[in-house]
Amino acid sequence: MTTFARIADHQGDRLLTASYALSTIADLLGCDGLEHHLSDQDLKGLHHAIKAISNLMQCLAMELYGIAEKIDSKAK
Repeated sequence: MTTFARIADHQGDRLLTASYALSTIADLLGCDGLEHHLSDQDLKGLHHAIKAISNLMQCLAMELYGIAEKIDSKAK
């Protein structure tokens, strides 16, 4: 497996995991049409989870940009 393919596979796994987490959070917040009776502590936990997933996705994007730039500069 090439370096690029390995990196893409790793980043794809992390992004897919983040998408599952965001989908679950959306359902807990009522997207699934059910009432979940979340406590204040639950809501605080969800806020932290959303922030953590947001930060992860930002880091993934920046890392991917950096890798693409390195690959592009080597190709020139």
